[in-house]
Amino acid sequence: MKPLSGKEMCRVLERAGWVLKRIQGSHHIYRRAGARRPLPVPVHGSQPLKRGTQGSIMRQAGLTDADQLFLQSDHLLAPFLARPALTPQVVFILPILVESLRAVSGARGRNRR
Repeated sequence: MKPLSGKEMCRVLERAGWVLKRIQGSHHIYRRAGARRPLPVPVHGSQPLKRGTQGSIMRQAGLTDADQLFLQSDHLLAPFLARPALTPQVVFILPILVESLRAVSGARGRNRR
């Protein structure tokens, strides 16, 4: 697990569908539909989170190391992973499906004219 700063962890959580509800001191409090409890993230500038704190936040958010790396990247589909059904394995197939749908819809459009 790569150590993240509080700011980076906030970015990962937002890409995973968590919403910032309030800021209380140096803690950003996130909520997500269906989550039982709010998720506090300590943000102390660019200081990295302690390993246990980061692991606890990820566990409470339902994220794995692979999710963290994927959501942290600038991959075009990373922001759309707000739904838990979209795992990195499914996202691998999505560009292929989108291209196939474009080809099919383009073929239908040409045939109708």
